[in-house]
Amino acid sequence: MTLSNKGQTNRLLGYPVDARLLIINADDFGMCHAVNQAIFRALKNGVLRSTTLMVPCPWALHAMHFLADHPDIPFGVHLTVISDWVDYRWGPVTSREKVSSLIDKAGYFYNLNICPNFWLRSG
Repeated sequence: MTLSNKGQTNRLLGYPVDARLLIINADDFGMCHAVNQAIFRALKNGVLRSTTLMVPCPWALHAMHFLADHPDIPFGVHLTVISDWVDYRWGPVTSREKVSSLIDKAGYFYNLNICPNFWLRSG
């Protein structure tokens, strides 16, 4: 980042141009209850500045309710096309027919462990 970009970012955030900033974002909001609880606490305690919501995950609705009740919290959307865990999985939020190449026979996103095989088939 150039100094001029850094200075502009600092000004937009309300800090002096020469301030050194550490902005912490919490990823995977909505993945599970424990992650949500940790992010709730860290946001409320001022440790985090923002979070990133994983919409297709099982606890996303819980996270969305929290964000709706706290419109001042900046958040982004974590694009999700794989399931990280073998026994804890999620799938698309759109109809499975529209994304059939991204899901396995059970209707879930492919697990990270088999992604190299998936990439070979897709290319």
